[in-house]
Amino acid sequence: MAVGVNYCCTVLLILGMATICLTQKTHLKYHLQHLTGERHPASPDTQQLLEARSYIKDQFRQYDLELVINHFNTTVVIKGQEKTITGENIVGVARGDADDSVLVVGADYDTTPQQSPLENNGGGVATMLEVARMYMNSTGPGRELKRRGTVLFVAFDLNTIEYAAAQPDERYGRPGAYYFLHQWLWPFLNQSSQKFVGAIILDSITKFNTKKMSQYLPSGFEKTFPAAHERIASMGNRGDFLAMYTRTSRTSHHLTSVITASYNEGSTKASPPRLQELPVVSGAPANSDTLSMFNHQAHFHFWTFQPSAEPLPLTAVLLTDTDIYRGSGEVCGPPCSAKEFLTPSRQLVLSHIASTLTNTLLQLQTEQGISDGSTGVALVPTLALTSSLVALMRLLH
Repeated sequence: MAVGVNYCCTVLLILGMATICLTQKTHLKYHLQHLTGERHPASPDTQQLLEARSYIKDQFRQYDLELVINHFNTTVVIKGQEKTITGENIVGVARGDADDSVLVVGADYDTTPQQSPLENNGGGVATMLEVARMYMNSTGPGRELKRRGTVLFVAFDLNTIEYAAAQPDERYGRPGAYYFLHQWLWPFLNQSSQKFVGAIILDSITKFNTKKMSQYLPSGFEKTFPAAHERIASMGNRGDFLAMYTRTSRTSHHLTSVITASYNEGSTKASPPRLQELPVVSGAPANSDTLSMFNHQAHFHFWTFQPSAEPLPLTAVLLTDTDIYRGSGEVCGPPCSAKEFLTPSRQLVLSHIASTLTNTLLQLQTEQGISDGSTGVALVPTLALTSSLVALMRLLH
């Protein structure tokens, strides 16, 4: 009888987790449905950009995040004409009770004219929104974890350096991430880096390819990242990994070690792409070709932050599929719907990254304690448990 009871309890738990996983898939698909269109200032129709902004704001409100808009002006070149554009960085603030530490999770929500709006960077934005949803659900009223440190969820606008391909003279202004740091984050931190844990940036995270030579490594890569080059080359230059760019500092190591442990937890045969760390040695010069792999995403403005005469590098981690340096293994030609784009393999990757980052936030920014006296347990599905669902359901049949 006890065995039967335990079996039933296990089944109920697994079915509950299955519901959570299905909910996660539903939310990812729903996010992506609002990010399928071109969101570029030169686009003849700005409706897609305005709709994406509105959707992100609505989601932050639904998650009970404090909504803040960081407006800024920057310059872009449209049809050969230099124009000043107003951008909007959208910030969702999850304040901690102690407010003794601050951690950022961010993704660019604008697009380039040449690339897929879902690959760059709809998948990153959708995952960031899903992390925000799960984190707030896990630390909301009645949960056993309460927010101690503050988490900032940020959708960056106007990554102008990515428009430079169509601008040989490079007459583009500073991007949204720069203005977020200088206009909003630095004052929010009271102009001190003491309580800043770091930033986790998601930029192009849906392109994976197991074919040999699907991963391009630019000139000088072997000198900048010798260990990574050796491993990637030994595996046939396959684009089968999620890259994690970091800087070699104590604070960066602490953040990346938590991310890595969470990402690798419960590795199974159904595991997502491996996590490949790409450590950038502080002060070491990088070949210009190699530098171009990681100098155009939002994290780079944290690394090069200079609020005064002296530079003050801030901890930041970039998670990426390496973008244009990799051929996609699942091409979804335009127009590409969210349903077509969210293949089982992409869902596995995005869900696992979302769960990884949620668990990272829970470990770094929360503590035990129920503030309102009620009960409840937040469940964040791990990869091992997600994979176990399929096996158990087969046994039940």
